[in-house]
This record gives sequence, C-alpha cells and structure tokens, in this order.
Amino acid sequence: MLDAEFESVQLNMIPDEAKEHMMKLIYHMLGTAYEIKILSNARIVEHIEDETTQIEKKKEAERLLAEKVFDNINKLLSDDTLMLDVNTSKQLFGLLGGGIRISGEYVPVELEKVNAAIESMKNGIG
Repeated sequence: MLDAEFESVQLNMIPDEAKEHMMKLIYHMLGTAYEIKILSNARIVEHIEDETTQIEKKKEAERLLAEKVFDNINKLLSDDTLMLDVNTSKQLFGLLGGGIRISGEYVPVELEKVNAAIESMKNGIG
C-alpha cells in the first residue's frame, strides 16, 4: 500500500536537475560501498578469527559488494528514458567505463572500473 502511494507521487524536474540527482546517486552508491568495504576490514576484538579466514571473508564481501553496486548502477543507467548529455556521458564513461548509450545501444559499466571507483572514494572523489 505504501509502495503504491509512493509511486503515485510525481515531481516535476528539468532534465539538468534529474541528471544532477542521478550523478549524486551514483557517487553516493560508490561512497556507501566504500564505507561497507571499510567495515568489512574492521576487526571486532571479541570475535577475532584466524587471519586467513578474515582475509577470505573480506575478499568475498568486497567482491559481492562490487557486483551489487555494478548491477544497481547498470539498472539505473540502462533506463531508456534517461537522456544524458554529452558531458555527463563522458563523465560516466571515464569513471565507470560504460553506463552510456552508443548508437542507441546501452554500454554497461565495467566491474573493474566500479571496483576502482569504490576504492577512489577514500580520496574523496565525487
């Protein structure tokens, strides 16, 4: 019921405003992924595991996290109604290696670039 009510609310927005919010969302997704990565590296002193298990769990958590962010960004950017200008497309392609349309065909982001973008969040990029 709440979902139906939420879906019925519509906001009018100019294209530049929508693009700005979309870019903010992508950077927030990357930043959130980086914060989760930091927490996955944290050791809770009451529950210390052996080093090998800790490293394996950390790598698996980071892999799953990057894949989830990758999927969500592709879902967001592959929307046919999303009309990105040239500058926004160049920015996305430079950051994620995709997320744009070329001759009407969606070019997905690259998982390696998503990983790099998540890692770059520690430098405050975005």
